[in-house]
Amino acid sequence: MAKEYDLFQHLQTRVHGPDDLEKSERHVVFAQWIADELLPSTAATRRGRVLDVAGGKGHLSTALLEAGLHCALIDPHAVTGRAFHNVPPHEAGDRDLDGIGDEPVVVLRQTIQQVLSTWPSLVDSCLAVVGLHPDEATEPIVDLALARNLPFAVLPCCVYPKQFQRKSLCGAGVRKHGAFIEYLMEKDPRIRVASLPFVGRNTCVFMSASDYQRPRERARKPDYNPCALAAKAGDLPLLQELRQKGHPWNEEVCRAAAWTGHLHVLEWALLSRCPWSWTVVIDAATRGKHEGVVQWACDFARIPAPSTTGREASDDR
Repeated sequence: MAKEYDLFQHLQTRVHGPDDLEKSERHVVFAQWIADELLPSTAATRRGRVLDVAGGKGHLSTALLEAGLHCALIDPHAVTGRAFHNVPPHEAGDRDLDGIGDEPVVVLRQTIQQVLSTWPSLVDSCLAVVGLHPDEATEPIVDLALARNLPFAVLPCCVYPKQFQRKSLCGAGVRKHGAFIEYLMEKDPRIRVASLPFVGRNTCVFMSASDYQRPRERARKPDYNPCALAAKAGDLPLLQELRQKGHPWNEEVCRAAAWTGHLHVLEWALLSRCPWSWTVVIDAATRGKHEGVVQWACDFARIPAPSTTGREASDDR
């Protein structure tokens, strides 16, 4: 058996660096969303684990445990926890899950592909496969879940267009974050998205167990332009009318309103649960030179105002 580490001391102390507060908040938000939205039907009978793929320092696994979910952190570079990973190639095959026991969190210092070879029953019995900004593991998470009809949720971050030569269904290259989201959703028409309430890359691509029961009919692509154009024009009555008639909206509404400085539209859209990103709002308002909107967004989100030399991105796991 591999060397054991004091995982529970790590969970109790939850030592974070000075820049980790914002990141830990996003892990807590995501973990609670997994418990409440992705897995609500399993609340009374949960027996498996959530697979936290590319979980790095274990912040998401910690948050999942606090949300009442047992989990397995799968990352060849994991820095804490108990590891069951020293499996010689000639011993590959289904490992005995009794070796894991009832520990609430275990760490496998392997890739998800290696876990499929050494612990396939752990994958088959899992509650869901998840990843928060899992970088190169994002698409493998989705592919694995779809192949085995497993619930999944990922928050994509980096695209790596030079490393992965992806093509959308229309043949276009996948180079930007938004295009990557659409590329992942093209894998199955039942895949959904949700915007989680934290700063940064907050678009969650997911499928719950009930989604697999729906027919695989590719829905018509929604037209977000009417609402976005109304927001850009600052025409709140028109935007309200469009929403009453069922017109869809997305983050382009808050981007358009922030770009043109229409604070009254932003305030109403936020209260009306428009898909939201404070990063998008602040960036658009900054580019549009609407300092009042920038200050409003920073005050509301409780984050520092961007410097005049530009904002530094920090989306580490």
